[in-house]
Amino acid sequence: VAFTTPDTSNNSRDWIGLYRAGDPSDQWLTWQRTDESTSGSVTFTVTEAPGDYEFRYGKNFERVFVATSNVVTVTGDPGNGDPFINTLTPAEAEAGQRVIIYGSGFSEENNIISLSSDEFGITHRISQQSFDNGTVTFFDVPRFNVREGSWEVQLTTEQDLVSNRLAVDIIDPQDCFLIIFCTPTHVYTALGDSVALGASALRGYVSQYEDHIETDNAGVVIDLENNAVSGATSDVVLASLLFDPAVRSDVAEAKVITVNVGGNDLRAARDTYRDQTCGGADNQNCIREAVEDFTDNWTAIINAIQSLRADDSVVRSMDVYYPYVNEDLATDSWPGDGTTNDFQVFKPYVDEVNQHIASVLFDNQINFAHIYFVFNGPNGTIDPADKGFISLDGFHPNGSGHRVIADQLRQLGYNATP
Repeated sequence: VAFTTPDTSNNSRDWIGLYRAGDPSDQWLTWQRTDESTSGSVTFTVTEAPGDYEFRYGKNFERVFVATSNVVTVTGDPGNGDPFINTLTPAEAEAGQRVIIYGSGFSEENNIISLSSDEFGITHRISQQSFDNGTVTFFDVPRFNVREGSWEVQLTTEQDLVSNRLAVDIIDPQDCFLIIFCTPTHVYTALGDSVALGASALRGYVSQYEDHIETDNAGVVIDLENNAVSGATSDVVLASLLFDPAVRSDVAEAKVITVNVGGNDLRAARDTYRDQTCGGADNQNCIREAVEDFTDNWTAIINAIQSLRADDSVVRSMDVYYPYVNEDLATDSWPGDGTTNDFQVFKPYVDEVNQHIASVLFDNQINFAHIYFVFNGPNGTIDPADKGFISLDGFHPNGSGHRVIADQLRQLGYNATP
């Protein structure tokens, strides 16, 4: 675009903007400064949807224009029927600011706009309709879990057709902490097994803890994403953190994260031991293998959470309780192994698992609830059913047990670090 001005009053705040022909002055598509020149040219790459456009010369960053170009007609499209993003306006946005997407081939409804950063490993997904015959849509930059830097925008239509990517720069993201309430809604992502799902209770500890967060932090609304899986062992939870895009996104967006796992790892080994098929002269090989696998997985689980989480998120966890104390005290599945009952076999393994859980969490400055202590007593010798914490299935916490877990998490407070 060539320009010439009649005087020498130009300054560094003079600019030329690209507009759709006839659009209001506050709806520019992109712009460039004239660098105080009285004449010269600036180069625009026009990637807009087909239509009529014009260039306008403004002074002092004001939207009162001293000159407007002739109309420029843009023709053509990507040609393959896929959605295509031509431009984002603005190309530099703050948290909460609306970004307009111009292009072609968008669905009328249910477009999925992905705002992602490979650097931070975070993806936000927003469902949105389109306007003007599938050429315009928009999204609002999320107000939380957004970090300063270059992000990419991509659109997927209702028919699963995927667009090209364009960059948008996020600047001055809000540094939100749970107790400051800079946004009213926060994501709480729960990870774990059937205990996290609330099995054998009307309301599990996750739902009760959600209530505590809202009660203790007036004005905060929690959006719960419960990614727990019934029957999950530690390898299932780890796989979801490494390979499931939805779980990874939920962890990245979360203000609060809880994780519990390990009970099913030990229970499966215990069942095999009781069937006398565990292996080894003492019939304990499968238990040792289960503990070794769990400790490796647990370290990797916490590392994965740490790599995905926002710096100011609140991460909470817990150790595992031992639900079979009375039953194992009364059973000797492998006579002649130097023990008088199964409890003497299993308790050292439960202790080893809980010591590893505590060690990894401590190293990562993650606060956790000592559920083993609360359920099984200071020496680990009390059956939690005797305290009224276990359901009729003999394994899962009942309503009282879940309430105790939620209360223990609540007592840890809401600081991001211990």
